[in-house]
Amino acid sequence: MGVGNVRVRQRRQRTAALGLAVVLLGGSACASDIDDGAESEPAATPVGTQASSPGDRQVQQLDRAIPPPLTVRTAADWPFSGVSPWNTPLGEDANLESGDAVRTDQLRWNWIPVTINAGRYSHPVYRASADDPTVTVTDEGRGGLVSTFQMPSDARPAEGEDRHLLVIDPSGRWVDEMWNAQGSAEDGFTVGYHARIDLMGSGISDGVRAYGGSAIGGLIRQWELERGEIRHALALALTDGQLATGPVWPATRQDGNADSTYGGALPMGTLVAIPPDVDLSALDLTEAGMTVATALKEFGAYVVDRAGAVALYAEPTLEDTPLLADARSDWETLRSVLSVVTDNRPDQVGGAGNGLGPRPPRLSQE
Repeated sequence: MGVGNVRVRQRRQRTAALGLAVVLLGGSACASDIDDGAESEPAATPVGTQASSPGDRQVQQLDRAIPPPLTVRTAADWPFSGVSPWNTPLGEDANLESGDAVRTDQLRWNWIPVTINAGRYSHPVYRASADDPTVTVTDEGRGGLVSTFQMPSDARPAEGEDRHLLVIDPSGRWVDEMWNAQGSAEDGFTVGYHARIDLMGSGISDGVRAYGGSAIGGLIRQWELERGEIRHALALALTDGQLATGPVWPATRQDGNADSTYGGALPMGTLVAIPPDVDLSALDLTEAGMTVATALKEFGAYVVDRAGAVALYAEPTLEDTPLLADARSDWETLRSVLSVVTDNRPDQVGGAGNGLGPRPPRLSQE
Protein backbone atom coordinates (compact mmCIF):
# COMPACT_ATOMS: atom_id res chain seq x y z
CA MET A 1 0.00 0.00 0.00
CA GLY A 2 2.99 2.25 -0.40
CA VAL A 3 2.38 5.72 -1.77
CA GLY A 4 4.71 7.30 -4.29
CA ASN A 5 5.34 11.04 -4.55
CA VAL A 6 3.22 12.06 -1.58
CA ARG A 7 3.80 15.15 0.50
CA VAL A 8 4.56 14.19 4.08
CA ARG A 9 6.15 15.67 7.18
CA GLN A 10 8.64 13.42 8.88
CA ARG A 11 11.46 13.32 11.37
CA ARG A 12 15.13 13.25 10.55
CA GLN A 13 15.49 9.52 11.08
CA ARG A 14 13.04 6.68 10.62
CA THR A 15 12.72 4.11 13.37
CA ALA A 16 14.17 0.79 12.25
CA ALA A 17 11.62 -1.92 11.55
CA LEU A 18 11.24 -4.67 14.11
CA GLY A 19 12.59 -8.11 13.43
CA LEU A 20 8.95 -9.11 13.69
CA ALA A 21 8.18 -7.47 10.38
CA VAL A 22 11.04 -9.38 8.79
CA VAL A 23 9.63 -12.64 10.10
CA LEU A 24 6.34 -11.83 8.40
CA LEU A 25 8.00 -11.40 5.02
CA GLY A 26 7.93 -14.16 2.48
CA GLY A 27 8.62 -17.82 3.03
CA SER A 28 6.53 -20.85 2.28
CA ALA A 29 3.49 -21.71 4.34
CA CYS A 30 3.83 -24.20 7.14
CA ALA A 31 1.48 -27.08 7.88
CA SER A 32 -0.76 -24.89 10.00
CA ASP A 33 -1.46 -22.38 7.21
CA ILE A 34 -5.14 -21.70 6.58
CA ASP A 35 -6.53 -20.70 3.18
CA ASP A 36 -9.01 -18.11 4.35
CA GLY A 37 -9.96 -16.61 1.04
CA ALA A 38 -7.09 -14.13 0.95
CA GLU A 39 -5.90 -13.04 -2.46
CA SER A 40 -2.30 -13.26 -3.60
CA GLU A 41 -0.52 -10.01 -4.33
CA PRO A 42 1.82 -8.97 -7.13
CA ALA A 43 5.42 -8.26 -6.26
CA ALA A 44 6.15 -4.62 -5.48
CA THR A 45 9.15 -2.64 -6.64
CA PRO A 46 10.44 0.29 -4.58
CA VAL A 47 9.60 3.57 -6.28
CA GLY A 48 12.16 5.71 -4.54
CA THR A 49 14.27 6.26 -1.49
CA GLN A 50 13.91 8.50 1.48
CA ALA A 51 15.47 11.94 1.25
CA SER A 52 17.44 13.27 4.18
CA SER A 53 15.71 16.02 6.12
CA PRO A 54 17.49 19.15 7.39
CA GLY A 55 15.19 19.32 10.41
CA ASP A 56 12.51 17.48 12.35
CA ARG A 57 9.04 17.36 10.79
CA GLN A 58 10.02 19.56 7.85
CA VAL A 59 7.67 19.52 4.91
CA GLN A 60 9.31 17.96 1.90
CA GLN A 61 8.55 16.15 -1.33
CA LEU A 62 9.82 12.59 -1.52
CA ASP A 63 9.27 9.13 -2.96
CA ARG A 64 8.33 6.59 -0.30
CA ALA A 65 9.91 3.20 -0.71
CA ILE A 66 7.28 0.48 -0.92
CA PRO A 67 8.21 -2.41 1.40
CA PRO A 68 8.21 -5.91 -0.05
CA PRO A 69 4.74 -7.47 0.07
CA LEU A 70 3.84 -9.78 2.92
CA THR A 71 3.14 -13.25 1.58
CA VAL A 72 2.20 -14.88 4.89
CA ARG A 73 1.10 -13.54 8.26
CA THR A 74 1.02 -15.07 11.71
CA ALA A 75 -2.14 -15.05 13.77
CA ALA A 76 -0.26 -13.62 16.76
CA ASP A 77 1.03 -10.62 14.84
CA TRP A 78 -1.86 -10.01 12.42
CA PRO A 79 -4.95 -11.84 13.71
CA PHE A 80 -8.26 -13.07 12.33
CA SER A 81 -9.47 -14.63 9.14
CA GLY A 82 -9.38 -12.98 5.76
CA VAL A 83 -13.17 -12.56 5.85
CA SER A 84 -13.25 -11.03 9.33
CA PRO A 85 -14.64 -7.47 9.40
CA TRP A 86 -11.29 -6.46 10.85
CA ASN A 87 -9.50 -7.56 7.67
CA THR A 88 -12.10 -6.61 5.07
CA PRO A 89 -11.42 -3.40 3.12
CA LEU A 90 -13.93 -0.68 2.45
CA GLY A 91 -16.03 -1.26 -0.67
CA GLU A 92 -15.26 1.02 -3.60
CA ASP A 93 -18.98 1.83 -3.91
CA ALA A 94 -19.63 2.09 -0.15
CA ASN A 95 -22.12 4.74 0.85
CA LEU A 96 -20.56 7.39 3.11
CA GLU A 97 -22.49 10.22 4.73
CA SER A 98 -21.92 13.85 3.88
CA GLY A 99 -20.25 16.05 6.47
CA ASP A 100 -23.51 17.70 7.52
CA ALA A 101 -25.30 14.41 8.31
CA VAL A 102 -26.07 14.09 12.02
CA ARG A 103 -23.81 11.13 12.81
CA THR A 104 -20.85 12.34 10.77
CA ASP A 105 -21.22 15.84 12.18
CA GLN A 106 -21.03 14.43 15.72
CA LEU A 107 -18.04 12.28 14.77
CA ARG A 108 -16.19 15.41 13.64
CA TRP A 109 -17.11 17.64 16.62
CA ASN A 110 -13.89 19.57 17.05
CA TRP A 111 -14.45 20.53 20.69
CA ILE A 112 -14.05 16.89 21.74
CA PRO A 113 -10.34 16.05 22.17
CA VAL A 114 -8.63 13.29 20.22
CA THR A 115 -5.92 10.86 21.27
CA ILE A 116 -4.24 7.59 20.40
CA ASN A 117 -4.11 5.55 23.59
CA ALA A 118 -0.92 3.56 24.09
CA GLY A 119 0.85 3.94 27.44
CA ARG A 120 -2.50 4.23 29.24
CA TYR A 121 -5.94 2.77 28.52
CA SER A 122 -4.67 0.53 25.74
CA HIS A 123 -4.01 -3.19 25.36
CA PRO A 124 -0.57 -4.63 26.14
CA VAL A 125 0.05 -7.84 24.18
CA TYR A 126 2.29 -10.54 25.66
CA ARG A 127 3.33 -13.80 23.98
CA ALA A 128 3.69 -16.76 26.33
CA SER A 129 6.28 -19.46 25.81
CA ALA A 130 6.26 -23.10 26.83
CA ASP A 131 8.63 -22.23 29.67
CA ASP A 132 6.43 -19.55 31.23
CA PRO A 133 4.60 -20.24 34.50
CA THR A 134 0.97 -21.31 34.61
CA VAL A 135 -1.15 -18.57 36.16
CA THR A 136 -4.53 -18.80 37.86
CA VAL A 137 -7.12 -16.27 36.69
CA THR A 138 -10.41 -15.83 38.57
CA ASP A 139 -13.17 -14.31 36.44
CA GLU A 140 -15.59 -12.32 38.59
CA GLY A 141 -17.65 -11.51 35.51
CA ARG A 142 -18.40 -15.21 35.08
CA GLY A 143 -19.26 -15.97 38.69
CA GLY A 144 -15.74 -16.69 39.91
CA LEU A 145 -14.85 -19.12 37.11
CA VAL A 146 -11.19 -20.14 37.43
CA SER A 147 -8.95 -20.57 34.40
CA THR A 148 -5.28 -21.43 34.16
CA PHE A 149 -2.92 -20.62 31.33
CA GLN A 150 0.70 -19.72 30.75
CA MET A 151 1.82 -16.13 31.04
CA PRO A 152 5.18 -14.34 31.05
CA SER A 153 6.20 -13.46 34.62
CA ASP A 154 6.59 -9.79 33.67
CA ALA A 155 3.07 -9.45 32.21
CA ARG A 156 1.39 -6.30 33.49
CA PRO A 157 -2.07 -4.83 32.82
CA ALA A 158 -2.38 -1.51 31.03
CA GLU A 159 -2.23 1.64 33.09
CA GLY A 160 -5.60 3.30 33.63
CA GLU A 161 -8.77 2.07 35.26
CA ASP A 162 -9.68 -0.46 32.52
CA ARG A 163 -6.48 -2.48 33.16
CA HIS A 164 -6.66 -4.62 30.02
CA LEU A 165 -4.19 -7.47 29.61
CA LEU A 166 -3.79 -9.69 26.52
CA VAL A 167 -1.72 -12.88 26.54
CA ILE A 168 -1.18 -14.99 23.40
CA ASP A 169 -0.64 -18.67 24.19
CA PRO A 170 2.54 -20.55 23.20
CA SER A 171 0.85 -22.06 20.12
CA GLY A 172 0.04 -18.61 18.73
CA ARG A 173 -3.56 -19.69 18.12
CA TRP A 174 -5.38 -18.20 21.11
CA VAL A 175 -5.35 -14.93 23.03
CA ASP A 176 -6.56 -14.70 26.62
CA GLU A 177 -8.07 -11.24 27.00
CA MET A 178 -8.66 -9.77 30.45
CA TRP A 179 -10.43 -6.62 31.58
CA ASN A 180 -9.85 -5.03 34.99
CA ALA A 181 -6.98 -7.39 35.78
CA GLN A 182 -5.81 -7.15 39.38
CA GLY A 183 -2.82 -9.11 40.67
CA SER A 184 0.34 -10.53 39.16
CA ALA A 185 1.60 -13.57 37.29
CA GLU A 186 3.25 -14.74 40.51
CA ASP A 187 0.14 -14.53 42.71
CA GLY A 188 -2.56 -14.92 40.08
CA PHE A 189 -5.11 -12.45 38.73
CA THR A 190 -8.68 -11.57 39.58
CA VAL A 191 -10.38 -10.02 36.54
CA GLY A 192 -13.65 -8.33 35.78
CA TYR A 193 -14.00 -10.39 32.63
CA HIS A 194 -11.89 -12.96 30.76
CA ALA A 195 -12.36 -14.34 27.26
CA ARG A 196 -10.28 -16.74 25.19
CA ILE A 197 -10.35 -15.64 21.54
CA ASP A 198 -9.47 -17.70 18.47
CA LEU A 199 -6.94 -15.62 16.54
CA MET A 200 -7.96 -17.44 13.36
CA GLY A 201 -11.64 -16.65 13.82
CA SER A 202 -13.71 -13.53 13.18
CA GLY A 203 -12.67 -11.57 16.26
CA ILE A 204 -16.14 -10.09 16.77
CA SER A 205 -17.72 -12.35 19.39
CA ASP A 206 -17.35 -13.07 23.12
CA GLY A 207 -14.62 -10.53 23.74
CA VAL A 208 -13.87 -8.17 26.61
CA ARG A 209 -14.44 -4.82 24.88
CA ALA A 210 -17.69 -2.89 25.24
CA TYR A 211 -18.86 -3.81 21.72
CA GLY A 212 -18.73 -7.53 22.57
CA GLY A 213 -15.71 -8.59 20.52
CA SER A 214 -11.97 -8.98 20.76
CA ALA A 215 -9.75 -6.28 22.25
CA ILE A 216 -6.83 -7.12 19.99
CA GLY A 217 -8.93 -6.31 16.93
CA GLY A 218 -8.06 -2.93 15.45
CA LEU A 219 -4.99 -2.41 17.64
CA ILE A 220 -2.13 -0.57 15.91
CA ARG A 221 0.88 -2.83 16.37
CA GLN A 222 4.40 -1.51 16.67
CA TRP A 223 5.69 -3.44 13.67
CA GLU A 224 2.91 -1.99 11.50
CA LEU A 225 3.71 1.62 12.27
CA GLU A 226 7.42 0.99 11.81
CA ARG A 227 6.80 -0.76 8.49
CA GLY A 228 4.50 2.07 7.40
CA GLU A 229 1.62 -0.24 6.52
CA ILE A 230 -1.60 -1.04 8.40
CA ARG A 231 -3.86 -3.34 6.43
CA HIS A 232 -6.86 -3.75 8.72
CA ALA A 233 -9.61 -1.67 10.27
CA LEU A 234 -8.77 0.29 13.41
CA ALA A 235 -10.49 0.33 16.80
CA LEU A 236 -12.23 3.59 17.70
CA ALA A 237 -13.73 4.86 20.95
CA LEU A 238 -16.16 7.77 21.25
CA THR A 239 -17.52 9.79 24.16
CA ASP A 240 -20.88 9.38 25.90
CA GLY A 241 -22.10 12.49 24.11
CA GLN A 242 -21.49 10.86 20.72
CA LEU A 243 -22.59 7.27 21.42
CA ALA A 244 -26.15 6.07 20.84
CA THR A 245 -27.92 3.08 22.37
CA GLY A 246 -28.65 -0.02 20.31
CA PRO A 247 -25.48 -1.67 18.93
CA VAL A 248 -25.22 -2.34 15.20
CA TRP A 249 -23.31 -5.15 13.49
CA PRO A 250 -20.62 -6.25 14.13
CA ALA A 251 -21.18 -5.06 17.72
CA THR A 252 -23.39 -7.21 19.94
CA ARG A 253 -23.11 -5.28 23.22
CA GLN A 254 -22.72 -1.79 24.64
CA ASP A 255 -21.78 -0.35 28.02
CA GLY A 256 -23.95 -1.60 30.86
CA ASN A 257 -25.13 1.90 31.73
CA ALA A 258 -25.64 3.00 28.13
CA ASP A 259 -29.32 3.84 28.61
CA SER A 260 -28.49 6.47 31.20
CA THR A 261 -25.20 7.79 29.82
CA TYR A 262 -25.24 7.70 26.01
CA GLY A 263 -26.59 10.87 24.44
CA GLY A 264 -25.42 10.90 20.82
CA ALA A 265 -26.21 9.40 17.44
CA LEU A 266 -23.43 6.84 16.83
CA PRO A 267 -24.16 3.27 17.98
CA MET A 268 -21.50 0.83 19.06
CA GLY A 269 -20.31 -1.07 15.98
CA THR A 270 -20.55 1.88 13.56
CA LEU A 271 -18.00 1.79 10.73
CA VAL A 272 -16.38 5.10 9.82
CA ALA A 273 -13.80 5.87 7.13
CA ILE A 274 -12.09 8.61 5.16
CA PRO A 275 -14.06 8.98 1.90
CA PRO A 276 -12.28 7.83 -1.29
CA ASP A 277 -12.34 11.32 -2.79
CA VAL A 278 -10.26 12.84 0.03
CA ASP A 279 -6.74 13.65 -1.22
CA LEU A 280 -4.46 12.47 1.58
CA SER A 281 -1.43 14.10 -0.01
CA ALA A 282 -3.04 17.52 0.56
CA LEU A 283 -3.37 17.04 4.33
CA ASP A 284 0.29 17.79 5.23
CA LEU A 285 0.74 14.54 7.16
CA THR A 286 3.77 12.98 8.76
CA GLU A 287 4.80 9.57 7.46
CA ALA A 288 3.21 7.89 10.48
CA GLY A 289 0.08 9.99 9.98
CA MET A 290 -0.05 8.89 6.35
CA THR A 291 0.12 5.26 7.48
CA VAL A 292 -2.88 5.74 9.77
CA ALA A 293 -4.72 7.80 7.15
CA THR A 294 -4.29 5.12 4.50
CA ALA A 295 -5.69 2.48 6.86
CA LEU A 296 -8.68 4.72 7.60
CA LYS A 297 -9.28 5.28 3.88
CA GLU A 298 -8.87 1.65 2.80
CA PHE A 299 -10.35 -0.16 5.83
CA GLY A 300 -11.92 2.40 8.17
CA ALA A 301 -12.44 2.08 11.92
CA TYR A 302 -15.11 0.41 14.04
CA VAL A 303 -16.62 2.06 17.11
CA VAL A 304 -15.87 -0.48 19.82
CA ASP A 305 -15.61 1.38 23.13
CA ARG A 306 -16.28 4.48 25.18
CA ALA A 307 -13.61 6.98 26.21
CA GLY A 308 -13.16 10.55 27.33
CA ALA A 309 -11.91 11.50 23.86
CA VAL A 310 -12.17 10.30 20.27
CA ALA A 311 -9.52 7.63 20.57
CA LEU A 312 -7.60 5.11 18.50
CA TYR A 313 -5.51 2.39 20.16
CA ALA A 314 -1.84 1.44 19.75
CA GLU A 315 0.42 -1.02 21.53
CA PRO A 316 1.88 0.42 24.75
CA THR A 317 5.38 -0.28 23.39
CA LEU A 318 4.85 2.66 21.01
CA GLU A 319 4.52 5.17 23.86
CA ASP A 320 7.27 7.83 23.83
CA THR A 321 8.31 6.99 20.25
CA PRO A 322 8.57 9.62 17.49
CA LEU A 323 6.25 7.50 15.33
CA LEU A 324 3.40 7.65 17.82
CA ALA A 325 4.00 11.34 18.48
CA ASP A 326 3.67 12.01 14.76
CA ALA A 327 0.53 9.91 14.40
CA ARG A 328 -1.05 11.66 17.38
CA SER A 329 -0.26 15.08 15.92
CA ASP A 330 -2.12 14.16 12.72
CA TRP A 331 -5.12 12.43 14.29
CA GLU A 332 -7.09 15.68 14.72
CA THR A 333 -6.75 16.36 10.98
CA LEU A 334 -7.85 12.83 10.13
CA ARG A 335 -10.84 12.94 12.49
CA SER A 336 -12.06 16.06 10.69
CA VAL A 337 -12.49 14.16 7.39
CA LEU A 338 -14.03 10.93 8.69
CA SER A 339 -17.54 9.92 7.60
CA VAL A 340 -19.99 7.24 8.66
CA VAL A 341 -20.38 4.23 6.33
CA THR A 342 -24.13 3.56 6.04
CA ASP A 343 -24.21 0.24 4.16
CA ASN A 344 -21.89 -1.97 6.21
CA ARG A 345 -23.64 -5.23 7.12
CA PRO A 346 -22.89 -8.98 7.40
CA ASP A 347 -23.69 -9.69 3.75
CA GLN A 348 -21.84 -6.58 2.54
CA VAL A 349 -18.87 -6.06 4.83
CA GLY A 350 -17.27 -2.66 4.31
CA GLY A 351 -20.10 -1.47 2.08
CA ALA A 352 -20.89 -2.09 -1.58
CA GLY A 353 -18.35 -2.84 -4.29
CA ASN A 354 -14.93 -4.41 -4.52
CA GLY A 355 -12.47 -3.67 -1.76
CA LEU A 356 -10.42 -0.47 -1.93
CA GLY A 357 -7.56 -1.99 0.04
CA PRO A 358 -5.62 -5.23 -0.46
CA ARG A 359 -6.87 -8.45 1.03
CA PRO A 360 -4.67 -9.90 3.79
CA PRO A 361 -2.00 -12.48 2.97
CA ARG A 362 -2.24 -16.13 3.86
CA LEU A 363 -2.77 -16.82 7.58
CA SER A 364 -0.42 -19.06 9.54
CA GLN A 365 -0.65 -20.09 13.17
CA GLU A 366 3.12 -20.09 13.64
